[in-house]
Amino acid sequence: MSIYKEPYEKFEKLHPLELRGTEGMAVKLIDFPSNPYLAILTGQKASWRPWQLEFTPEEIRETIDGISKGKIWAGQSLESINFTFAIQNISRACTHQLVRIRIGAGFMQESGREGRWHQAPFITPLTILEDQDIHQKYVDGIVDMYDWYEEVQKHGVPPQDARSMMPHAIAQNMWMTINMRALMEWCSKRLCCNMQWEINTLARMVRDEVILKFPHLGVLLKSHCVREGGHKVKDNTNYYDPGATNNGNKVYWDLEGNMCGQASNIGEDQLNDLLTNEFPV
Repeated sequence: MSIYKEPYEKFEKLHPLELRGTEGMAVKLIDFPSNPYLAILTGQKASWRPWQLEFTPEEIRETIDGISKGKIWAGQSLESINFTFAIQNISRACTHQLVRIRIGAGFMQESGREGRWHQAPFITPLTILEDQDIHQKYVDGIVDMYDWYEEVQKHGVPPQDARSMMPHAIAQNMWMTINMRALMEWCSKRLCCNMQWEINTLARMVRDEVILKFPHLGVLLKSHCVREGGHKVKDNTNYYDPGATNNGNKVYWDLEGNMCGQASNIGEDQLNDLLTNEFPV
């Protein structure tokens, strides 16, 4: 069962178009380089003799480990690695957070000019699901907006204007292409459990997709607090266990008890198997 969807499934769905939390969110890695490790290592070697186009698994592991620990700077090489993701059912509030990436990424988003947004799902946050009265009023309000959106178009209002009344909760589909350097920077912020739940879950699902295809690249995607050993704690978002450490660094946890930035559908044993099998010793 997905850790991303399980917390929401116990709550009643009040409308056929309602998506509880992240239950409808999906991420698929649809395009990627054939050999990103070769691109990274040849880029690193381009500045030094001897010229090299073949690398042993040990050389690849050492280079990726050096990048992970900040001992090797590979910014330009990482910019040559591009991934393309298909993203389904995130709110417009979330899409507007996502497109703040301005360097190293490109986006295509579902259009609102077709006049069919009243057929789109809408997303209900956990904090609203937990209160039955607020939940009912929330759904009733969104359904009213959907009805008015459809009604004003019947009276001649064009879809481009009618969409102004639609909620940020409306679910959208997106296409994102992003290079590895930009993805690492984005994940350093969005994987932190200080982030809003939806963009945080999206970041975790994006990272999972990279890990499944290129495990040694996927482990480079980590939150700044895991990478640097600390961040400012916000009430009701996470908490710090002073008795816990991770390789000597402080450990922060989200409210589900997952180490900040590390919760994943990919368990530790599966990750170790993926890493081992990608470059067998």
